[in-house]
Amino acid sequence: MNKNKSFIICLLIFLSKNSFTASGNFEQTTRMQSSAGVGVGAVLLDEATMLNPAPMAFYQIGAIYYQQEKSSSDVSNIKDEGKLIIASDSKGPVGGSISYRSTESGEDINVSLATPVSDKSAIGITYRNYRPIDGEDKTSFDIGVSHAVTEFFTFGAVLKNPERVSEIDTRLIVGTQFVYEEFISLMVDFGTDWKEDLSGDLLYGGAIQFKTFSDIFLRLGSSRDKKLNTSQSGIGLSWVTPKIIVSLSASNVEEISSQIKYQNSSFAISYKF
Repeated sequence: MNKNKSFIICLLIFLSKNSFTASGNFEQTTRMQSSAGVGVGAVLLDEATMLNPAPMAFYQIGAIYYQQEKSSSDVSNIKDEGKLIIASDSKGPVGGSISYRSTESGEDINVSLATPVSDKSAIGITYRNYRPIDGEDKTSFDIGVSHAVTEFFTFGAVLKNPERVSEIDTRLIVGTQFVYEEFISLMVDFGTDWKEDLSGDLLYGGAIQFKTFSDIFLRLGSSRDKKLNTSQSGIGLSWVTPKIIVSLSASNVEEISSQIKYQNSSFAISYKF
């Protein structure tokens, strides 16, 4: 193991032993809206600071991601608009990514680091900082791992809020992705809080992606969160070229107890270099 890998692993261990006082929620990228938040086991770059930081280590490229988003409720005329910017650089033995989101309710800043630990495995960490317009800043961190069983079958896991900071969701989420002949991708996620009622805290979902043309991808997803008592569904379309990816998505989130529904939509463009 080289010095860079040893340094980053030591950094991860150090961070895991230091506690943060709070944590903020984080929203989804266009890619995650269309898959209803499913994709912990997928090998993704732009979504690293939002979902699972570890797969970022498998890339040897850089990327700039920009997203415009809108959200509204079926019981209120209040609408929220925001923007998200992500800069990633995975060239070299350690990959890094930083994201900045601004909405009418506040700001999010996430920073991720990831490194390979073998030819097929990687580990990463994400530090999160939420700055609401009214209230104190909140911080937390996630630890993620990723493993490529084969070129077409991958596995991932994310440990959220391992310090169990009060009022912050703590979960262990695992996921897989299976790709069939580069035409269909199937994704499944499953998670729970291991120290609470396992059945009452379940989070599960599935998503599918079709390659409809040589450069057009259609994505569908659905998920259910028993702990937060919400359900989500999404649909999205992406135009993919070697350098540029343009994505559109729409998703619906329902609070099951109150039956309040939220509609989200977003447009994003990503440039690879």
